[in-house]
Amino acid sequence: MCADLWPTLPVPARLDADTLSRDAAVNTAYAADPAVHGVMTPGAWHEIQWVQRAVPADGYRIESPLLFLLAGEDRVVDAHLARAFADTLKGAVLVRWYPEMYHEVLHDPQRDAALADVVTFLAGRL
Repeated sequence: MCADLWPTLPVPARLDADTLSRDAAVNTAYAADPAVHGVMTPGAWHEIQWVQRAVPADGYRIESPLLFLLAGEDRVVDAHLARAFADTLKGAVLVRWYPEMYHEVLHDPQRDAALADVVTFLAGRL
């Protein structure tokens, strides 16, 4: 496994900025951001895969209220898998599904709906 042999090997992540938001200005700003490095390492990917197994396995231990803001047109992560995970949790879980949005729901042209859901969720916890 490459993660064991060379965990810090920089591998191009190949994230298409145009898949982040329906707002072209957001995508352009992301692509121009000097802090965006565009690489992944085998070590980081190995840890991400471990977490993807560990969190669902221990999901029954989650007691904190959770808010899931999920984009129906997400091309970065599997929002359907995240929703399936949220549906297995026993605690106070609120899932908000935005069918037309891309990954960055808080940077979408219709972000007001997502922001209102965040405010409502937080207000209910204060």
